[in-house]
Amino acid sequence: MLARLCALRACKEPALQGSVRLMQTQSSRKSRAVRDTLRHVKMKESRRQGELHGPSTVYVQVLGAGSRDNGASLYVFSEYNRYLFNCGEGTQRLMQEHKIKIARLDNIFLTRMSWETVGGLSGMILTLKDTGVPQCVLSGPPQLEKYLQAIRVFSGQLEDIKLAVRPYTEPQYKDETMTVSQVPLFCERGRTNLFLFFLSTEGKEKITRDWSLVVAYVCKLHSKKGNFMALKAKEMGLPVGTAAIGPIIEALKAGKTVTHDGKEIRPEELCTPADPGPVFIVVDCPSEDFIQPETRPVFSLLYISPGVMCAGIRRCWTRRSTRHLVMNEQTFTPHNTRSHKLQTQLNLIHPEIFPPLRLYKTKEPAASLHVPNVRAECLMKFQLRPKLEWQRSVQVNSVSQTSEVHLNMSLFLSSSQSLLLDCGEGTFGQLCRHYGNDVDEVLSRLSTIFVSHLHADHHTGLIHLLLERQRALNSLGKAFSPVYLIAPVQIMTWLNQYHDHCQQILSQIKYERKITLYLYLFLFLLTHQSGWQLVFSGDTMPCDAVVNMGKNATLLIHEATLEDGMEEEACEKRHSTTSQAIGIGMKMNAEFIVLNHFSQRYAKIPLFSDDFNGKVGISFDHMRVRILSNNRKLTTNSSYLS
Repeated sequence: MLARLCALRACKEPALQGSVRLMQTQSSRKSRAVRDTLRHVKMKESRRQGELHGPSTVYVQVLGAGSRDNGASLYVFSEYNRYLFNCGEGTQRLMQEHKIKIARLDNIFLTRMSWETVGGLSGMILTLKDTGVPQCVLSGPPQLEKYLQAIRVFSGQLEDIKLAVRPYTEPQYKDETMTVSQVPLFCERGRTNLFLFFLSTEGKEKITRDWSLVVAYVCKLHSKKGNFMALKAKEMGLPVGTAAIGPIIEALKAGKTVTHDGKEIRPEELCTPADPGPVFIVVDCPSEDFIQPETRPVFSLLYISPGVMCAGIRRCWTRRSTRHLVMNEQTFTPHNTRSHKLQTQLNLIHPEIFPPLRLYKTKEPAASLHVPNVRAECLMKFQLRPKLEWQRSVQVNSVSQTSEVHLNMSLFLSSSQSLLLDCGEGTFGQLCRHYGNDVDEVLSRLSTIFVSHLHADHHTGLIHLLLERQRALNSLGKAFSPVYLIAPVQIMTWLNQYHDHCQQILSQIKYERKITLYLYLFLFLLTHQSGWQLVFSGDTMPCDAVVNMGKNATLLIHEATLEDGMEEEACEKRHSTTSQAIGIGMKMNAEFIVLNHFSQRYAKIPLFSDDFNGKVGISFDHMRVRILSNNRKLTTNSSYLS
């Protein structure tokens, strides 16, 4: 590598203003005021049990359409409940960007244990907790409970929200909207081993990563009684608009004949036909091995992994009345429209610093499916009630500490090596949008990943990036080499949990324990062979250690979470204000200062202070910075993906 890497533990002595922010635990977290119960929770508790007449409005909406940078995920809405099927990286950000409310989401269904389906769970759970959702039930494969334990490594015990796991062996789940049946699908190659694992006492104690199990979900809406035709009833002389009409309506909707003024009135005369409740099925097909020909749905939503659009599906799902929503990498629809809009505006200001975003398009041709089907698009809706119909809607909206913000920067050191500074949720998606079809080549050059500390917005994109890098090397036919990981030692607890119970990933990294054995949060200094230096602060309060470490640095990248005047809040949260960050850069005599890690309260740019000058810049998503050294032309290219 053409650079020397240096890691420094962030100062925590009182004399240096205590810039360490340790991995939060419940014992060190400031106690919160108890939230009032959400209104919809009160309504649910007051609703009489047993009256499962079904909601009037239900629709299924696509969040992630299944592209490489946005895994397949579905949002199901009714006036009573909200559901999420699969939660890949960036799902929570998509919901917030497109104004899809999270507050009523209390059921998450996972089809399999893969980073494509669970990568966004940590950010989603933290958001649900902050929203005040009291409980969330997760359904899925048996490894799910172990994965939730892994999340608690960096998110604490999450005592403000109750998390429950519904095992896939539980036959049915029923609420005010629908009945959900979990159907395990076993591929032929792994069927025997998996059954033996669950049936044997010894097997239950073993660690498993068995991929032969996928859970499908059969969802049947509760039947809805017909509507009472008030105008026709008034024409027939019934006391519409008075208290006497209530018992008559109730009896007619229950299918009973009533007598009024000596005249019998049958239910079909004044009530529309009852809706028996449509059925939709969510199926994840990682390969043809999971296709079972006996399955015959009324309406199906298919998650199809790359390339699995096969003859097996044509054999199994051929009823003309079945409608298919196909979600896979042949989808090219943009998801983060706000990011594309802002980048287009910035590109008009400076095309070199703000290059246009690109779409990743798979090279595999879209296979044909000889049954009625629709290719998924972000925000596409299928209305289940009041009538079955497709709806397409596209919204364009222009508006730290949660995964809403991606905190990472890629740094190119040479034509063959690059490193990544922090790796928040959605990092790979940002790379896809930045490099398009060149993303595999970029990933193949990634040699080092630096993680400053274990907060979700700094490291939860790591696993996806490692898996996609392996895919890129295989695709390009390049020899495999592990990535150097420089990170707090506690990250290995999380990675070990995921490796033991979900997917093998430890072979992807070479972990430098000698550097990080005692570190919770640290700064980063890079000295290039040609002489320039870069200092990356991580999350910190103003700290003399940063000044001493980066004297006369070429570039300082320093967090500036809050505006001037909010010093007390910044101190409480172990962050810096804009002027404090600029002051650190001036003390170290940095040639240039770039501020990042802005609070979400600032929609596009932070509030400027009087300390801003020609040496100070602010970071944007996909901003590209070139560093000149020794009066020569370009020596390195740094791309901000934060």
